[in-house]
Amino acid sequence: MPESDRGLAGAGLGLRRALLSPLLAADEEVVDFLEVAPENWIGVGGRLGKQFRNIAERYTIALHGLSLDIGGPDPIDTELVRSVRQLITTIKAPFYSEHLSYCAADGHLYDLLPIPFTEDAVRFMELNSSTARLLELLRDNVNATGREILSQLAGELGMPTEAVLGFGSELLDDLAKQSIIGC
Repeated sequence: MPESDRGLAGAGLGLRRALLSPLLAADEEVVDFLEVAPENWIGVGGRLGKQFRNIAERYTIALHGLSLDIGGPDPIDTELVRSVRQLITTIKAPFYSEHLSYCAADGHLYDLLPIPFTEDAVRFMELNSSTARLLELLRDNVNATGREILSQLAGELGMPTEAVLGFGSELLDDLAKQSIIGC
């Protein structure tokens, strides 16, 4: 595993399966970190799983999820949350972010749809982010980008920012995770 104080400075690369062998064959690290969609690696075993674990020992891995559905009306997929959490632990990933989007309707859509700026959407985000937090997927790391998103949402709803920020200290932690790498 790379040094724990190593961050996401420098040049990163989205890891694709075709890059596993060339990255492992390189004499030295050719990028500073790799971005990985956890959904593409959960449960992968065999040769590919072994190569992925070797990559994780050599490079800093930033996980960027695609399917948590924080903004959708369906209950959060707790099995996916547990699986992502296990992957984070297994590869010792220091970073995790997730799209703040609507991406499920009675199952995963594999599309990132925009969240409507409605009071109901705020409630769903609150419930889903709370569920993910209870399952210890999301970590504490509040930043200005999350505040900006909540302020914009409050304005679109015609609500005072403080009303949205009422649960926002919790949601804000979650939004920070989504903005680490970008949404």
